[in-house]
Amino acid sequence: MKKINTGKFQKVLGKYNAFFPANLPFKDIVLEDEIINLLVKAERDVGELKAIESILPNSNLLIQKYALKEALLSSQIEGTRTTIAKVIENKKDDMMDVREVKNCMDALQYGIDKMTKKNFPLCLRLIKEIHGILMNNVRGGEPNKTPGEFRKSQNWIGGLSPAEAVFCPPTPEIMIKSISNLEKYLHEENGLPDLIKCGLIHYQFETIHPFCDGNGRTGRMLIILYLIQKNILNSPILYLSLYFKQNRNDYYHYLSTASRDGDINSWIKFFLRGIIAVATQVIETTKAIIKLQKTDIKKTASINNGEAIIEYLMRNPLIETKDLQIHLKISYNTTNAIVQKLVSLKILEQKSSGTRNKKYIYKKYLNILERGCENFN
Repeated sequence: MKKINTGKFQKVLGKYNAFFPANLPFKDIVLEDEIINLLVKAERDVGELKAIESILPNSNLLIQKYALKEALLSSQIEGTRTTIAKVIENKKDDMMDVREVKNCMDALQYGIDKMTKKNFPLCLRLIKEIHGILMNNVRGGEPNKTPGEFRKSQNWIGGLSPAEAVFCPPTPEIMIKSISNLEKYLHEENGLPDLIKCGLIHYQFETIHPFCDGNGRTGRMLIILYLIQKNILNSPILYLSLYFKQNRNDYYHYLSTASRDGDINSWIKFFLRGIIAVATQVIETTKAIIKLQKTDIKKTASINNGEAIIEYLMRNPLIETKDLQIHLKISYNTTNAIVQKLVSLKILEQKSSGTRNKKYIYKKYLNILERGCENFN
């Protein structure tokens, strides 16, 4: 293992050790053969993702759902306990968890829109605005934790105090200097490939931990925003939080050893493996959804507007009859007949019992979307 100077631990007030990050770019990073091989595959897979995105039918439809999946998975890493179906349904008994996921999705979309539609740079101001949306009216978003603003006090990870913590990020004074350096690095060309820079940016952000809460979710959004800024992707189609969630212990381990032992190469390899794994999963999911769409369009060939109905269900996989009626602008009885036909074709399933306000679910579609989102306890 080649040790890289990623920073050092220093005693603060004679009471606890805080980590003071070295500035990016880190010196003496060597792209060993294993990293180069992973990088070549990761770049190829991300390029395939971007190509698929450009030829997708109804690409905005799928991209919205992939953004939701990233928001859900990122929130699950932090302990949120809900599902895609519950978020879509706006489940009242899951309201706080649902709100956390929706905030995460809204924050990500806000950042993407501001960068792509308003030509706003990826900068500290935008990161703070995103954080403010993320933490609005949810756990950790209390006014004393200054959502949308960098912390002015020491925070820590694990334990009841900095002295007992598993890890203490830099003090507020050093944090401001470190996060300013990170902002500069976001736009700096230094010869490193962008995917490796992206992994270093995420590591550095998590190490700096600039907010009182919500650092993990904000840092994972930063990955997507950076890839879009560099024109590596056009949209949040790469839900990397899937890999981080499935390998949560390794995720925290490699972030930790990069700081503690200077082992940044192991983190880079873990990050690149994640890109490869998730790119493959996104491609498989996309193919499965396209196949389902084609199959169900064929099934509905005898129904007026069958193709449009399947597209609507992919946008709204949980409906009541009146929802489809409003969309189709036809009578309730005609719509109800269509819904019952969709049930008989095993496209829709009745979700709620009773005779009034019955809910129907496009379960096969949701099952594909929710792969990897289960078992979040």
